[in-house]
Amino acid sequence: MARPDRPPGRERDGGPVAEAGPPPPCRNPAARSDAGVIHRVANDIEQRRRAAWLRLSDERDLWLRRVYDSWRDGWRAGFEAGDAAGTRRTQREWHVTAIGLPLSVLGPTWAELEKRRWGPGGRAHFGDPRPGEYEGGPVAWDGGQHG
Repeated sequence: MARPDRPPGRERDGGPVAEAGPPPPCRNPAARSDAGVIHRVANDIEQRRRAAWLRLSDERDLWLRRVYDSWRDGWRAGFEAGDAAGTRRTQREWHVTAIGLPLSVLGPTWAELEKRRWGPGGRAHFGDPRPGEYEGGPVAWDGGQHG
């Protein structure tokens, strides 16, 4: 950066400052051909590097797919084994529970529950009037307050 007390384009020692920009063209034909070779070699190295990264990426994708597949297969096998073991145990031991308990502990039967839920006559007659329900029409009233 130029200082305000020095003229523009001058460095500290008073010499000219070179302008920034591209380097001047090379007039040596050997150097120009070397630059082309260097460019081709650098391009070849870059292509090899990209190919290596792609191979590494493919290897990682394959590895991750195998990890996920192994996890899924292991989970499925464990679930199926546990489910089968539980089914076998239930089939083997259900009578111990069912026989050892009195019916009162097991609760009411299904028919009793349905009768409690829907009343006499079952679900088909749920909306029928019951004894003691209001059936419509005038009601005798003595004129007093409801109590």
